[in-house]
Amino acid sequence: MYEQALEMKQRLFEGDHPDVAMSLNNLAGLYRSQGRLSEAEPLYGQALEMRQRLFEGDHPHVATSLNNLAALYESQGRLSEAEPLYGQALAMYQRLFEGDHPDVAGSLNNLALLYKSQGRYSEAEPLYGQALAMCERTLGTNHPNTQTTRENIALLRQQMQQTERSTPPHPHLVRRPSLFHRLWQRIKRFIRRLMRLVFY
Repeated sequence: MYEQALEMKQRLFEGDHPDVAMSLNNLAGLYRSQGRLSEAEPLYGQALEMRQRLFEGDHPHVATSLNNLAALYESQGRLSEAEPLYGQALAMYQRLFEGDHPDVAGSLNNLALLYKSQGRYSEAEPLYGQALAMCERTLGTNHPNTQTTRENIALLRQQMQQTERSTPPHPHLVRRPSLFHRLWQRIKRFIRRLMRLVFY
């Protein structure tokens, strides 16, 4: 159905058109949900390029296409390619929507997820915090997006704690026994030997 809709809109509207870009985006989303990532990628790319030509400057549809292509790259493990697109989408949303907005919160969450998958926990945590606070203000504490963001930050902090526990301390930070302590241990060992000689 999505394929037929795209073909029909391409016949109806020659060249660039918002409806054609939307159909490209929708078909790409379908392919992505089916795991057909290599087929989804060029469609997401075409949708983004068309929207950038149609809407000069900042526009919600352009930000959405940036985010969608970044998410596809992330699902393919192409994190270094996904990061700048997520960053551009976030910056655009922040310019478009002053103050709190669900799209800004979602974009903060997406970039935080990417940082977490790269092991950049200290960079992910403040973004999660901003996203959670914004979701609570705009959507309420019980909204599914708010709950998901809350779970994400909880998982991140749990992972950070596990990483801290598994990281060996720096050699210079390891407390070494003092000379007095070592001497006292030797004396105790000597006394124990004497006691064995006495009792045996």
